[in-house]
Amino acid sequence: MVNPVLLLSGTGMMIVGILFPYYWKKKTDVNLMFFLYGIIMWFIVVFIKSLIDFGILNMFGNLFNPLGTGILIACVYVGLKTGLLESGLSYVFVLKKKLKMDFDRAVAFGLGFGCIEAFLLGLSSFTTVAIFMFYPQMLDLLSAELRESVVAQLNASSWIVFAPIIERIFTVFAHVFAMVLLICAVHTKKIEYLILSVFYKAMLDGPLPWLQSVFDTSTVTGVYMIELFVVIMGTIGFVGTRRLRQRFKGHRVKPLKWFA
Repeated sequence: MVNPVLLLSGTGMMIVGILFPYYWKKKTDVNLMFFLYGIIMWFIVVFIKSLIDFGILNMFGNLFNPLGTGILIACVYVGLKTGLLESGLSYVFVLKKKLKMDFDRAVAFGLGFGCIEAFLLGLSSFTTVAIFMFYPQMLDLLSAELRESVVAQLNASSWIVFAPIIERIFTVFAHVFAMVLLICAVHTKKIEYLILSVFYKAMLDGPLPWLQSVFDTSTVTGVYMIELFVVIMGTIGFVGTRRLRQRFKGHRVKPLKWFA
């Protein structure tokens, strides 16, 4: 009933969440606190997103029907929510905490934000598959409609296993780029970097409701077509981050003594 290969999706996502920070720590010896700041920021954003979603969907849930004008409203809502909260709140956080960041620390901050997301999504995926694999009777506790959906996901093709891992890798690149942009805005006092960060994050998440309505996510082809968009956006983020390194020249800061 459950395809055991799907356990690899969660495992792969958790590895992504661990491997990126490990590599950057080994490469730069950046202070661990800057990864932690990114993790804290992620939890703050997710909490606020949850509160907003709960209120908005309770009041205007019918507007988010993935048909007709509803899909446009959903795209604008998702995009603005992601851009303003993830980049906007992070900008305020950096300013209020008066964090002094050079390029290495800025990347660590972005990795903390993106990699905790990758790890927790992977843990959730792995745990869900494992529970239904070893305790299939749990399916009986679900409603008929939900049970049908869950069973379909648990029996998905083995080829689907790579999609979430690819998505997390390139999403981490995107998170890092957006965070480095907003920290660049702090250093240079040029608001256009912050605007670009918000816009980039909005463009990363905003089109997803439309893409999910266009492509059949129950098929391998449909899933990978959506992931292609994430790969493109993540690649833009990776290239953009490398180019932003030049903006941090002259902004080296003294290492902290704690958690070094």
